[in-house]
Formats: sequence, structure tokens, C-alpha cells
Amino acid sequence: MYINLEALEQEHKINLRDEHQEALSDLQLKRKEAATVGEDQSLSKQKLILNDSPVINPRSRPHGKTSLVSYKQKDNKIAQEKNNKRTYNRVSPDLKTYKHKRHKKVESARDVYDSTIWLTDLHIHLFFELLQNQFSNINGLCGPAQTHLYAGSLDNSIFIFNTNNNHWLTIASLDSDNIWKIYDSLSYPEESLVKFFQDILPNEEKVVLSFASVQQQVGGNDCGLFALAFVTSLCYGDIPSVLFYDQKSLRSHYVNCIENNEIQPFPSKSRRGSTRNNCKLVDLYLN
Repeated sequence: MYINLEALEQEHKINLRDEHQEALSDLQLKRKEAATVGEDQSLSKQKLILNDSPVINPRSRPHGKTSLVSYKQKDNKIAQEKNNKRTYNRVSPDLKTYKHKRHKKVESARDVYDSTIWLTDLHIHLFFELLQNQFSNINGLCGPAQTHLYAGSLDNSIFIFNTNNNHWLTIASLDSDNIWKIYDSLSYPEESLVKFFQDILPNEEKVVLSFASVQQQVGGNDCGLFALAFVTSLCYGDIPSVLFYDQKSLRSHYVNCIENNEIQPFPSKSRRGSTRNNCKLVDLYLN
């Protein structure tokens, strides 16, 4: 049998060349795939760096750790500023209103400087507001216009009443003897007090009154000031019937008390020859 060695050798070379080319192609393909994977990893790493960067940051909420901390700090600061503004807006109007009301009160009080002015219910109410703050143990002390609505305790109480709509006087019940003390700078008749006691003692038929011998005013414009002077003395534990008040100083003292937001006793000195028991007892029938 004849074998062609030359042909076999030629075929073997061709097979080796094909196998070499195939291996080379596989190697190039793997290198290309490896390069592609490396490029993807590089891009991913670059994106991660960009996301973590506090400098290169989108305007919307960031996703990086560093920027997220910064975002939260900024968010907390904005929230705190909103809370501060909210608190300011809640308090400021109240303070403004208080100052406005306070200014109006002082302006109303300064009207009393005019010696021809009679004290009104408002003037007495402003004064009583301060007395209530200073003497919480004293009952009553309500504005004269609210006396008929008063439902508090009558023990240890003081009131100012307007008789016949033209005169102020002081009424007090500071002892436990059921006797009402009357302090009147013009000595009005007792019948003018019936309306007051009918309002605060609707179920009573009779009350016992004690008219104190207090200083009588000069002129007809200062009865409200004397009534307040009597009330103030009683609150401080003094006895009006043994005091002589400086009538010329009553108006300026009233205004000073309102301006200073504090009630002090009206200027006075001891009355010569006066006694605390100098009074007149009267039975007042209410029906």
C-alpha cells in the first residue's frame, strides 16, 4: 500500500495553523471582553464618586452619604427658622395689643388731670384692676357697672356705688357683724342706697348701715376720687374716718397710680379730734 507522506505532512501543517488562529481569536475575544468589563467598572466607580461628592450635587434631594448629611442639616435649619417665625408671629400681636391697651388706659387716666372732670365707671374700673392684683384677699372691687351682676363672696368686700347717677360713695363689709359701712364724702340720704342692696342681697328685707364720719369734699367734682381714697385706705388696713386727705393732690395721685401700674395710699394726714367709732347706725328696709 502506497502512503503519500508529503500530503499528510502538508495536511498536518494546515490543521496546526487553523488551531493556532482559532486560539488566537479566542484570546483576543477574551481580552476584549475583559476590557469592556473594566470600562464598566470604571464608569460605575466614577458615578459613585460623583454621587458622594458634596460639590457636584443636583438641586434635588441627593443620594450620596456626605451630601445627605448636609441636606439634613440644611433641612433642620430651615425647619428651626420656620418655628422661630411661627413663635414670633404668635407672641408679637399679643404684645402689641397689650401695649396698645395699656396706652389707651393711661390716656384715659390722664383725663382726670382736668379738675372739672367727674370720674367715670372706666376710671374706677382701671383703678380696681390694680387693686385686685395687689389685694387678692379683698372681695368685690368690681366696676360699678357690673355690681348688679356680682355673684362672689360678700365677706371682706368693698364696692363703689353711684347713687342717683350723680354721686360716688364707698360701701364695705369687712367685719363679721353683718353691718355695712358707708363712706360718703357728701352725706347722701340712706334711701339712695336701696338699689345697691337690692341687687346684691335680693332675698334680704333689711340691712344695717353704719355711716362713718369721714372728710367732706369741697366742690362737687371730686366724689369719685374720695371714694377711691377711702377704698385704698381700707385695703391697706387704715381707717378713713381718722384721715384727712389732701384734696388738691387726689387727681395727680390717681394718674400716677395708673401710670406706674401700682396703687399707693392717697396723700393724707391724721384728723385732729377724730375717733374711729364716730358713726351713725341706720336700718335700711329694701322692700
